[in-house]
Amino acid sequence: MAGTHEFYFDDDGMIQNVFLLWKPKSCGSCQHLFCDKCIQKWKRINSTSCPFCCTPYKEKRVPPYIHSLLGRLSIRCRNSSFGCTEILSYNSLEQHETNECQYPTKQCHICGNYILTDAIDQHQSSCNPALIECRICKHLVDSESF
Repeated sequence: MAGTHEFYFDDDGMIQNVFLLWKPKSCGSCQHLFCDKCIQKWKRINSTSCPFCCTPYKEKRVPPYIHSLLGRLSIRCRNSSFGCTEILSYNSLEQHETNECQYPTKQCHICGNYILTDAIDQHQSSCNPALIECRICKHLVDSESF
């Protein structure tokens, strides 16, 4: 959800290891912003309430300035650790990572890490689920349970 994503700027001022506000959605009650994927996941668990204000979640149009701010970002390809040197705008990042990158990756459905496409089957045969801490009870649960 919003607020749980972390990012940092490298020495060149480029965003690294980013979980951006991707395809933003907004709550009409409290105006909090969410990634589309995050709010869809939340709505499968809590179909009616907003994660922040607990009132019924009603989607509202995201303010244009948010799209404008995101459009100005320069972001390294998520596959940079595998050798990709591309730096892209927010608006062209998804196209590059899914169709154009010379270092194609897939997200492991067990641990959530991105693995080179050629190595994904081998990785998944020996992968252990990532553990995440429940914000409410503080117990560790495997990410597949979420």
